[in-house]
Amino acid sequence: MLFRHGLAGTFYLTEIIAPNRLSESGIRMLAERFGVGAHTLNHPGSTTPGPASKKSEIAGGEAWLEGITGAPVVLFAIRPSGRSDRETKQAVRRAGSRRAQFVHSP
Repeated sequence: MLFRHGLAGTFYLTEIIAPNRLSESGIRMLAERFGVGAHTLNHPGSTTPGPASKKSEIAGGEAWLEGITGAPVVLFAIRPSGRSDRETKQAVRRAGSRRAQFVHSP
């Protein structure tokens, strides 16, 4: 509906949720028409304890999405309401995201 009406949008995807809603070909089609960004691999929340867990979730989510779309991930969604911390923001930057946004996610 967005495409039909000439509207833009950005969709943040996670591996654990996407397969139940979008196939890989659907994700590629979405990425051709709209912005797509990563969230995490398994959607544990951005306050997952420990730098190793955060790094794994953030980098894993980006690698999964890049593997499907064939394009670098430049956007990462951080949950709102203060549910992020400095360590999470640093992990996002280290993973390669150019921009982290505070957005609502499912």
